[in-house]
Amino acid sequence: HNVSTVLPVYLRDDHGMEPKIYGYMLSMNALIVVVSQIFVSKNIKKYDSNLILMIGSIIYAISFLMFGLVQTIPLFFVTMVILTIGEMVLSPTQQKAIGDFSPEDMRGRYMAMSTFMWVIPSSVGTLISGYIMDNSNSDYVWYISFILALFSIFGYWGLYRRNKDQGVVESAD
Repeated sequence: HNVSTVLPVYLRDDHGMEPKIYGYMLSMNALIVVVSQIFVSKNIKKYDSNLILMIGSIIYAISFLMFGLVQTIPLFFVTMVILTIGEMVLSPTQQKAIGDFSPEDMRGRYMAMSTFMWVIPSSVGTLISGYIMDNSNSDYVWYISFILALFSIFGYWGLYRRNKDQGVVESAD
């Protein structure tokens, strides 16, 4: 959620970009999702959810690191394209994984808790990011986001390995 709350401030304050640049980036993100999401979803659904979540987290990690490293408007747009690909891989797969993981009679509760688990980090992350940006190098926000994404990658890899060892890995048809 730093992309929707912190990125516009970061682009304006640290890179001197006009707010409309961020608007163009969001518009590009939406256009890519509208044009590509069905294609992406069809091609990833045949693989194990934890493997796809790991891949999506890798893509996110790359984009977070790039936000801290790049300096030019074109490279920020490239970074947003990479983040958008991660978003298209990760978002529907998370919902599918929650549905697959939850008992049928508790699916609504699991989905609600999943949403709740996004609200807390979003709130706290925005607060911490603002503190870092006000008191330190703003690039640290993206480096920390990169490190946190690495934890997700290893977590999903562990779940994938566990499922594979137990013989419950979904395979491609």
